Amino acid sequence: MGASEWIYASDDSPVRNARVTAAYVRALKVHEGPNAPDFLAVDRYEADDFTIRAYANGYCYWVHEWKRFFDFCAELSRDLKVPIMPWQVPASHAPLVTDPVNDDFDTQNWGTGGTYILGDPGIGADYHNINPKIIALQFPDAFHWAMGTSAEDMFERSVPFDVSAPAYGDFPYRGIFTLLLGGGATTGIISTVGDDTSFVRDKLNAYMDHPIPFGNDAASLGAPRPQRRLRRRGMVRCGR
Repeated sequence: MGASEWIYASDDSPVRNARVTAAYVRALKVHEGPNAPDFLAVDRYEADDFTIRAYANGYCYWVHEWKRFFDFCAELSRDLKVPIMPWQVPASHAPLVTDPVNDDFDTQNWGTGGTYILGDPGIGADYHNINPKIIALQFPDAFHWAMGTSAEDMFERSVPFDVSAPAYGDFPYRGIFTLLLGGGATTGIISTVGDDTSFVRDKLNAYMDHPIPFGNDAASLGAPRPQRRLRRRGMVRCGR
């Protein structure tokens, strides 16, 4: 696809790019025959959104962008008729006004993936509940045309939104059966990551108490059932 800036637009790029990707997978002939993968892994750049490694490269998301990323996954799954596992998904979250944020917050691993996927009623439908230091973050000139001039532009682009509830509730309907949190060499969580909170740990504990079921228990929810034992992983990179 050449670049990832389509994620910031408001057109049908997720569907179109997913179909182009599906056609490419078919052209490689890796999606058929006895060695066909049981699922595909769709890669999102691993860096936490509000670290310079991410936003300086055009990888800073909020609700608008995350939804489009998962729209891409959904269409790819539908077109190829194969389950999807997003991976290298940052679980970092957006700090609230009440959270301590360093002036040099690049060292604190703040982001938005955890907020969008796991939900945060502390933010709800108003981005002004996010720490003002994050809202004021200025983006590099090179990506102004796509991302906006600041994080506030990105938050505004998603209005109206509501992150009170987790976004993972409709993942089964998008063909997503699981996802891997963290980077390629940092998959998983620990109790504290830079910002000294237990946000992700607590959210995952809550999910473990009320998981989305598969198999017979999921019949009433309409969730897909695994048909085969997983054997291989197909790799598809979304973006650069």
